[in-house]
Amino acid sequence: MSKSQIKRLAEQEELARQEENDEIETEEPVRRGPANRFAFFDDENDNDDNDQDKAREKNKKKRKNKKNKEKDEDNLTDEQLLDKMMELNNKKSSGNSIKKGIPENLFGEDNENLLEVPAVENLMKIDPKMFDPSAELKKLLGKAFSGTGATSGGNSNSRNSKWKPTGRIVKMKANWPPIKNIGLTMVQDGNDNDIKWFKFVHNSKYEGLERMFWLGEDTMNIGIVQEILQDSWYHLNSLLMLANMYRMQEDVTQSADTIERGIFHCEQMFASQFQPFSWKHRINYLDYENRAFYLLLYRHMMNASHKRCFETALNTAKFIFKMDPQRDPLAILALIDSLSIKARQYTWFLQFYESALEWKNLMYLPNMKYSLALAKFHLAKTDLQKEGASDALATAIRHFPSVVTEILDELQIHPDSLIMNHEYFSSFAANREPDGLKQLTKIYVKQTAELWKTPEILEWLETVTRKVAQGPKDELKLWKERRSKLFVGIAPNIHRLSCLLEYSESNSLTDPVPPPKGRARYRREDHVTRGSDNSFLGGLLHSLYPGYNPEENLEEAVNRNLHDILGRIRNVLQPDVPEQVVIDPEELIRQIREEEEQGRNGEQPGEQ
Repeated sequence: MSKSQIKRLAEQEELARQEENDEIETEEPVRRGPANRFAFFDDENDNDDNDQDKAREKNKKKRKNKKNKEKDEDNLTDEQLLDKMMELNNKKSSGNSIKKGIPENLFGEDNENLLEVPAVENLMKIDPKMFDPSAELKKLLGKAFSGTGATSGGNSNSRNSKWKPTGRIVKMKANWPPIKNIGLTMVQDGNDNDIKWFKFVHNSKYEGLERMFWLGEDTMNIGIVQEILQDSWYHLNSLLMLANMYRMQEDVTQSADTIERGIFHCEQMFASQFQPFSWKHRINYLDYENRAFYLLLYRHMMNASHKRCFETALNTAKFIFKMDPQRDPLAILALIDSLSIKARQYTWFLQFYESALEWKNLMYLPNMKYSLALAKFHLAKTDLQKEGASDALATAIRHFPSVVTEILDELQIHPDSLIMNHEYFSSFAANREPDGLKQLTKIYVKQTAELWKTPEILEWLETVTRKVAQGPKDELKLWKERRSKLFVGIAPNIHRLSCLLEYSESNSLTDPVPPPKGRARYRREDHVTRGSDNSFLGGLLHSLYPGYNPEENLEEAVNRNLHDILGRIRNVLQPDVPEQVVIDPEELIRQIREEEEQGRNGEQPGEQ
């Protein structure tokens, strides 16, 4: 942009502001005018004449000042003109709830409570055009991208070609077999206020295929799966297992194609009243029949991420999250922050964080706190904004110091003696964190290591970490106690995600960590004993819970009944010691917020 163009834009902005001021000034004499129409004949009209003279002089001064400004602008450099344009744009957009560029009030504490953010529903709007990684690659690479074989293909415009079903999530490819109903349908499963729930249904034929598949999965017999797909080529769990086999063989193209085939079949079976992109239309993971669709979408999201098509991955993550945002069965909240940072959707993430902060208690998730600092860092232009990003990172470090330890370990960076021997940053301290927090930290660090390894960000992390390590320890000590109360056991959805990411072992590829209160029209019968446990711990659990099924996975049973198990063991080993009171998570969060409020008011926690 030339200097003259910049100057013209600046003049237009200045004229627009001047017109607004003139309108305001012309309205003021009208409001001050006398209510009595005969008052114009009074002696006060002399004062009115004086006011008019003053107004004329004021306008002359404005015109003179305007000419002087034009002369000054001729002497401005391009950078000064751009700075002026930015200042005018900031003033003009100060009243908007969604700003283009950097939302200033996200960086400072003074205006934080005044921030207006869109509702989560608006932020989670899904773009139907952003499910195809090939389309994103084409947009990124432009004319250099060759789309041959990457899209649906086929002679769709040929006169001889037959009509083929289309999809909004996945487009049908020419090499796929024709759609065949093998017993999968979808029905509406009830209403919850204005929320409509839907679920997939298996008929007797599909149930037979499912039981046959279970036999193949339990015996690790891929031949049974291939036999199912010879006749029922859209059986979902068989497609999941086949895609996993291709992935193990590093045939990522065939693996992604198989996953897309399963998603396409699900879409063809949608109920007519089901609107997949509507926030009000949900699919419950508790129903066994729905889980294959969730897992297909998850794998599609990860395939897009591995291709570095992060906008596609983020769009798919939004879709998975909106299907059951309250339970979040695949723990999308542990991934969506890193996907948005990789997709460079920094402003979107800041808006999402603010809008879902209280609803989903995001301030207690380590990944959210660190990604918040990263987003602010990438958006920061001024010194004040950079300081705000550093403050956000310092807060994240004080609340979850073990994340820094794990990041340095993942990047194979040896910390200096100050960090290595620090009470809260040592490897010993990180290993003593609750298991639930360690699982969340592992997921975050593995997913974001590439974001932290750039020299600029790594230097920033080192500087802020040293500052925190050398500072007071009061907040570090307070949050150590809070973490021990907040992260008790491992949440099923976090454990499930860890299994899907292959950070933890799972007994089932197609149903990792089944929800404790899951529903199914028919039950799985193990053909091979998979979860049997005859250990001392298994016997102890059976003695505490006579109804405990020894065939059930021991770890899942322990996690589900952790609080009660600890209380019973305490009574057995120390019968005279009073049982510890188990604090409800919501009550605990309420207490923490009260302590934070007292701290802001200058009171000591617990002070009356």
